[in-house]
Amino acid sequence: MLTLLVQRFRVTRKVISIICYVAAGFFVYMISFLSFINEPPVAAKLAIMGVFCIPGLISLLIGLAISRFRNWKSNTGIVLLSGAGFTVLVVFIFFCLLLSSEFRELFPEAKLDFFNDYVTGTFCVVILLFTGALLLRKAKKAEQRL
Repeated sequence: MLTLLVQRFRVTRKVISIICYVAAGFFVYMISFLSFINEPPVAAKLAIMGVFCIPGLISLLIGLAISRFRNWKSNTGIVLLSGAGFTVLVVFIFFCLLLSSEFRELFPEAKLDFFNDYVTGTFCVVILLFTGALLLRKAKKAEQRL
């Protein structure tokens, strides 16, 4: 009976930590997606991105704490790669839609200019992808040493 309760508790902890990782990945996606928007001044855009960093860090830390910071490098790397990778997918889909003349006719030209800060967006996504890949690589090296 006791082993069954302990086993259920472990599964519940794992599920809750995965939910927290998914939430953190969503906020990583929002941060990297907001970096492609060019409307507010740079300082305001960075402030908005910083606001999205706070719940992302909190949910990541909760997920890591629930899993007792085991494999924190690989879990954090997966969250960063997933969020940035999803942003790359969304931007690619949006770019492909912009190639369609029917899609461009649906929106006034001024509305499409809102999403064209590709320099900052690409820089942000590359930094997130590089950091996530680096964390995964370090976790793999540490695992091989054991």
